[in-house]
Amino acid sequence: MKLPNKNLITLLACLIFSQISFADLNFTGVWQLDLNASESVDEILKAQGKSRVERMVARSMAVTQSIQQHGNQLSVHIKSKAMDNTQLFALDNQWKSIQTPRMGFIQAKSFISRDNNKIVTVMKITAKGKPALMTVFRSLEDNGHTMILRIRLKLESGSIYTARRVFRRV
Repeated sequence: MKLPNKNLITLLACLIFSQISFADLNFTGVWQLDLNASESVDEILKAQGKSRVERMVARSMAVTQSIQQHGNQLSVHIKSKAMDNTQLFALDNQWKSIQTPRMGFIQAKSFISRDNNKIVTVMKITAKGKPALMTVFRSLEDNGHTMILRIRLKLESGSIYTARRVFRRV
C-alpha cells in the first residue's frame, strides 16, 4: 500500500491547525478606545503632515470600532466625531486597492500573523507627499475583552513612528 506524500500530509496538518487557531482569533464586537491606557498618535499624525489642530482633536477623541469577522473577511467600522467609515479586508495577504475617506485610494493587504494571534494590515500610503508604509497589528488580551492596536508608520527616509492603542469590548 502506498502512503500519502509527506509534503501533502504536512500541508494538510498546517491547514487544519491554522483553521483551528484562526477560529479562536475572533475580533467580532464593538470596541471603545481607552484613551487613558493608550499612547498618543500625535507623532504618527505629525509625520503624515496633519495639522496641529487635527492632532489636538485626535488626542481626546472618542473612537469606536465595530468589527465583524466572517471566515477570512474582516469588516471594520470606525466611528468618531471626525470619521464614520467602514473598511472591508480579506485576510488573504493579497494587495488590493481600497478607497479611504482621508487618504483616497491606497494599496492594502491583511493577513493572520505567523503565530496565529494577530491580524496584520499593511497599507501603502503617502506621508507629506512621499511613499510610506503603515502597519496595524490587532491582537486580543484579557480573554478577548481587550484589543490592542499597534500602529507602525515607516517613512521613505527610514524613520519609524509607533503607537499602542487600547480598545475595550463594550
